[in-house]
Amino acid sequence: MTHKKRIEQFEDAIKRYHANGFNKSALQRVNARWYMRVGCSQCEVVIIMGKVCHETGCPNSAQRRHHADNEND
Repeated sequence: MTHKKRIEQFEDAIKRYHANGFNKSALQRVNARWYMRVGCSQCEVVIIMGKVCHETGCPNSAQRRHHADNEND
């Protein structure tokens, strides 16, 4: 996989995280390596069995549910 293609995949993932309420998600370059940081401005993000999750009661998790409901229309 080319470097450009990998960056595009990271950018697509960041867009999906933003759509799911993880509004502090971003790509970060450190010493010529790219890292994807996932975060939320309203809670501490947790990873449970490989799935990124908001804390219970986070107002941004409602954004995720709203987005999912609109996809089913």
